[in-house]
Formats: sequence, structure tokens, C-alpha cells
Amino acid sequence: MVPKYKYVGAIGNAEALEYGDKKDYDKGHIPGAQFLEYETISTPHNHGVTLMLEAPVRRATRPRIPRRLGVPIAPTLFVFRNHWVSPTTRVYWTLDYLGLGDHTSILNGGLVAWEATHHAVSTESKQPATGSITPAPRKEIVADAEWVSHHLNQPAVTIIDARNHEFYNGSQSDGNPRSGHIPGATNLVYLDVVDQDNNKFKSPDALKNYFARQD
Repeated sequence: MVPKYKYVGAIGNAEALEYGDKKDYDKGHIPGAQFLEYETISTPHNHGVTLMLEAPVRRATRPRIPRRLGVPIAPTLFVFRNHWVSPTTRVYWTLDYLGLGDHTSILNGGLVAWEATHHAVSTESKQPATGSITPAPRKEIVADAEWVSHHLNQPAVTIIDARNHEFYNGSQSDGNPRSGHIPGATNLVYLDVVDQDNNKFKSPDALKNYFARQD
């Protein structure tokens, strides 16, 4: 999966989804953007394995996610958040799993970039159109614990732990029952692919160089 990202001038008439804190959404968002709750796409906190995908997707996508997207599906769905890129990529991944990856892009820089280029924001909320889609789950992009366990020592498989280094090395707990990482996993911190000054993805050349150095 290679997430697509667009700059703010490319929004046009596409559908926009904001994922994050509802209080931030209420303060101002891209006009017409729909708010997407955390529980819509993943296991809520204190309910089983937090962030787990497949079970909540089966439960949530009919009809909650489709109705939030509206029908017909817009040619492009833009996913964004005020700041902090990782939840945005999580929404993108969930939509890609459902077969909507070709329709979906990430708004590079989020709402901060939108406002920095003097685009309008709104505090109005519109009622999502009612409708449905037929999910086409891409199970090949999801690995469960059993699959990972069986492929730990295979040369063709690389396991990447994208958490902060203190969680990877176990010096600080991230709330999981046990600290540390999966044996053999490489630590590539998710923040390294984003420019911390503006929350935008680094250039394709910079990303290629970054991942080449990890080989």
C-alpha cells in the first residue's frame, strides 16, 4: 500500500473526512467535511485489543461508515486531521482495506495547511447522505498475530515497529500488557516520515533515501 496525499489546492468537490477530536471539529473544519468517530473504524479503548481492525470493520461498516461517506461515492475522499498524521493514515488504511483505496487520499498537512493557505473553514455540520456500499475487503494487507509468528524468521519478510523508540525498547510502557517489541522487528519511527515543522510528508526523494538507509 502506498498512501496517496494531495495538497490543499486539489480538494475541489471531493468528499472530506476529519478524524480526531470532536471539539476540534466543532471549532472549525473544511466546509462540508464529515466527522469520523474513532470507534467507527477500530476497537475502542478498554474493549479488547485496542486498534484491532477486522472485528470492528465487520460490525461497523454496514451501515455506519458508508452512510458517513454518502452515495454515490465521491471520485476522491480526502482524509485529514488538525495535526498528528498517524490517525489519518490509520483511516486511510481502513478505507483501503474496505476496497476504497483508489478513491482515497490524505490531505497533506491537514487542516493546518488548509488554513495556512487562506482557505475557508466552517463550524456547520451537514447530515450525511444515507446509502450503502458493498465492502471488498483486501485481507492481504492485514497480518494477524498468528501470521506474524509463523513468518518471524523468513528472510523475505521484514517486520517494522513504527512506535517511538522508548516503546520499542521497553524503557517506557505504551499501555500494552508487556513492554518491548516483536523479536526481530526493526524500529522505524512513524514521525521520521513527516516534516515536524509543518506536519507534511517528506518529499518522495527524502523518503526513498530514508528507507534505503534502513536496508
